[in-house]
Amino acid sequence: MNLSFIIPIYNGGKFIENLGRNIKNLYEAIEGVEFVIVNDGSTDDTSEKLHHFLNTHQELAACCRLIECENGGVSRARNQALDHVVGRYVMFMDHDDNIDAVKLAGLFNSICVQDADALHFNCRYPVSNHNQTLDTDKFMLDFPFVSYVWSYIYKRSIIENNRLRFTEGMKYLEDGLFVLAYLLQSNKIMVSDEQVYDYVDNPDSAMRAQRNRAQNQKFLDDVALAVKGYTKLAESRRDSAVYNRLKEIRDSFSFIYIVNMLKLKVGKQEFFSRLQDVDYDFKMANYPSKFNNRMPVRMLCSLFRNKSLLNLTVETGAFNLLRKFV
Repeated sequence: MNLSFIIPIYNGGKFIENLGRNIKNLYEAIEGVEFVIVNDGSTDDTSEKLHHFLNTHQELAACCRLIECENGGVSRARNQALDHVVGRYVMFMDHDDNIDAVKLAGLFNSICVQDADALHFNCRYPVSNHNQTLDTDKFMLDFPFVSYVWSYIYKRSIIENNRLRFTEGMKYLEDGLFVLAYLLQSNKIMVSDEQVYDYVDNPDSAMRAQRNRAQNQKFLDDVALAVKGYTKLAESRRDSAVYNRLKEIRDSFSFIYIVNMLKLKVGKQEFFSRLQDVDYDFKMANYPSKFNNRMPVRMLCSLFRNKSLLNLTVETGAFNLLRKFV
């Protein structure tokens, strides 16, 4: 088996027809593919439609494995799929997105020929001759960190040899920790600006849906887990050439954390308690980066480095007013 697709689904019944088209196109374009579909305890007609699709497309059913499980979140669903895939390479796909099968087939042939550890596509940063292969350190230093798990192809042996898995229980920002942990175990990365993956901005997705108070708390908790995770990954490479780059990535998520706490008007005690919990460094010496050096970001970073001004901003709730000017 050459390439395994992992597809978690939760209440995606209305997308099954389109998903079926993607599966058919990929099956026809790439030799030796399998699809591991995890129905994560859907309460709509997802299961019924998946079974109907497989029963009416016998030629595809042989390369599809359907796992039905209780709802446990996307991280657990992906982890369950990882326990079953057998392909040399692995790719993650969301059930409501689209893949250009012909473009992917061409790139997949290249990654196999070069025996690269990963392929990063949909790159929106300049790429020499549209495709290039480089060592991981150069990739980390020369390209922005893209945390979307669907924007890479991964070598399964690296995932298994390092027991890489998604952090179960995380509902938000779970992709990035897995992606970065994987990249740090890789040696050779292929980069392409081919637009292979069409991410559909689904208003019902976890990141886009309007959040209630409890969900806002969960979002902040998950951002905190992300900051801690990126800190741990950075410290694991303290003596490497990419150590400062890893701290830069960590600081970018600290920035996201502070911005969202201010937006949600978190109280002063909770605000600074949360910063202490993630061991926030007020120096924020590694951010902004060359990949995101816009004036508003620089201005906010100056504020976030000054504990007194940050304290005043939290106390007065002035952030929403400040946002109009930055």
